[in-house]
Amino acid sequence: MRQSKLFAKGKKALSAGGHFRSEQERKFFLEVNAWLTRHQEFVNHCDVLVYHAPGLNRNIIFHEQNLLRGTKAIVTSLPFPTTVVNFTEVQRSLHLLTTIGFSQ
Repeated sequence: MRQSKLFAKGKKALSAGGHFRSEQERKFFLEVNAWLTRHQEFVNHCDVLVYHAPGLNRNIIFHEQNLLRGTKAIVTSLPFPTTVVNFTEVQRSLHLLTTIGFSQ
């Protein structure tokens, strides 16, 4: 069970690291929701939304009060694996998403 779920039940962090991690998760959750709120009009005009959010990040994006639930867009994850998180990988992902490939 995630530490943040234990803390939500009233349990205390057992270490400074656990407390710091739960605070960072809470801040990230608020930051993602703020971004979605600021860009809601743009998101509502999209036909397709492609995201990359492994593990806990997927739960942050798709929680029960999710702003993406009201969109008419097709919401899907990247249809290919990614490697490191850097600008080169973002460029590679954009290229793969916007290129049509033909096979024989």
